[in-house]
Amino acid sequence: MALAEQSGMDSPMHSQVRILPAESILPFEWSDGLNHRTSELQSDDAVVHHPFAVVSSNDSFVLLEETARFQTLCQAGIAHFPVQVCSGESVGLVGERLALIGFGADDLGRLIAAHSDQLCVNPDREPSGSEWMKAAIQFSNQPESRLWLRHSTHTGCPAALSILFRGIRGKGAYIRIIDPSAHPDTPFKVMAPSGWISLPSFGLDDVMAAAVSERLFPPDAIRINCAYRVLNIDFPMSVLRSDIPLEQKQAFLRDLMLFREQTCRTSLIEGRVYILNR
Repeated sequence: MALAEQSGMDSPMHSQVRILPAESILPFEWSDGLNHRTSELQSDDAVVHHPFAVVSSNDSFVLLEETARFQTLCQAGIAHFPVQVCSGESVGLVGERLALIGFGADDLGRLIAAHSDQLCVNPDREPSGSEWMKAAIQFSNQPESRLWLRHSTHTGCPAALSILFRGIRGKGAYIRIIDPSAHPDTPFKVMAPSGWISLPSFGLDDVMAAAVSERLFPPDAIRINCAYRVLNIDFPMSVLRSDIPLEQKQAFLRDLMLFREQTCRTSLIEGRVYILNR
């Protein structure tokens, strides 16, 4: 088990890591497909490697990452999940510039024509009022354009953003930007983007409102970082599937953590930790 904070019996780990029923965990992203790693669910020694990162929101908990993985496990019949309840102060949102694959200027034009009340680009007169948000979009060999998204509800994900990203996914994809010139010797082919998009700025309140209102954000469009993370809990899926009460599963988790600490199987890593394959 790897920690990113103080270790020991008085560690915040013991108060943050717990077992929660699936119905109390609310994703803030929509997902239109199963996670591809499903074969491991059938194994007798299958485990949940990392507790899911969540943040408390009234009587529920907002899932901060791995929505597809969470939904795959739910559909496999897992009713309880090991989670780490992160404090709001320890959570930060990263607004990234995303590369567009297979979605071009003509595709954007058709999307705007079909949803002119929700989207507009480089208007002669910029929309006024608080119900519009400004993004930026650029296509190959073209200057950057101002893209305006309507957000009349002021709650969760703007409907215009959902329309835009469903349109992008219908024609191609969006990915995080990788500069091929920085990796000239890589054996892997880096996809040539058809364009780039920079989203408006969103905060944790927007993410939490999206989960509660079910006005969900596109998957993997917003990166969320947690300052403190507990990893490699390796909680047996057989225990999660069992019919024992939630309190007994929580007790199993507590004993599992204590046993690993007492047998010197925990590690403390100061500073940033990059997980290259969750």
